[in-house]
Amino acid sequence: YGGSRVHDLDTVGSLGIQNGDEVWVSVVQLGGKPVIYLFPPQPVPEATVSVKLVPEWSFTHIYPLTDIKTIDNGHQCLTWSLSADVGGTLVERGTNLELSYLFWEAASGSNIPSSPPLTPVDGSDDAFRRSSERFDPAYPFLEPHTPTSVLLPFPELLSYLDTALKDLSLHTSARNDFITYWLPKLSKQPYVALRFLPQPVYERAAELLVNPKPDVVTRVFMLFRGVPEDEVRSWSEARERAGSVNWPSVVGITEEAYDTSVFRVLDWGAMEVFRSMYSVLDTRDILLICAWP
Repeated sequence: YGGSRVHDLDTVGSLGIQNGDEVWVSVVQLGGKPVIYLFPPQPVPEATVSVKLVPEWSFTHIYPLTDIKTIDNGHQCLTWSLSADVGGTLVERGTNLELSYLFWEAASGSNIPSSPPLTPVDGSDDAFRRSSERFDPAYPFLEPHTPTSVLLPFPELLSYLDTALKDLSLHTSARNDFITYWLPKLSKQPYVALRFLPQPVYERAAELLVNPKPDVVTRVFMLFRGVPEDEVRSWSEARERAGSVNWPSVVGITEEAYDTSVFRVLDWGAMEVFRSMYSVLDTRDILLICAWP
């Protein structure tokens, strides 16, 4: 309210809210378990992996620990130094800590938009959409008319996800980790809507730089939300799309992503989308403000 985040102990009186004032109710959005694998065809004794976030995102957890720096215009960034062997095992330089992957997590900030967020570009051309869409981590977009959104009943979801993730080049243990990590949130409603972001769209929100430069970088990031039974009718087109969306084409997966003879980097993560509300307030009402999926 008034360009600032309202806190738990604030009251209508302390904030000076008047009848007819405009309120934007939003929920902190969490980019959960983005993890980064390195698969070189031969040992790499010295490598660095850096992640740079847009100002709308801030790191909440990382592993292994390393310094988080804030640079120009509020961007946060970090760098890991490590070695990588052919099997994908990473060893952090300085500590000799052995790892299967690098982990980071980020939460959206409290900036209030000047108006409700814009919808993504709606069109059938994947290349045009990848070049035009903007992913705002604070206000992610997943609605029935989103061009690539799909809806599945929960009993069909897990096998669908496993197939989609395999098509997107995730190996067995990565697919298993992805599904089991998100399973408690995926199972909250009888239906789940989801979409995978085009790689360039995600890259603009979380820039990834690996040195030495890999032959191919594959970044898989999924937006999802639970859908209750009484809202399913509005998702009818997304339900029909479930069997026809070509996720490798949407995300932009290249043939090299499956080639074990080249230096590959794989990055996957997801975000549960919560809806925001823009409202004109009537202070004669008693308000209960809460977050809902």
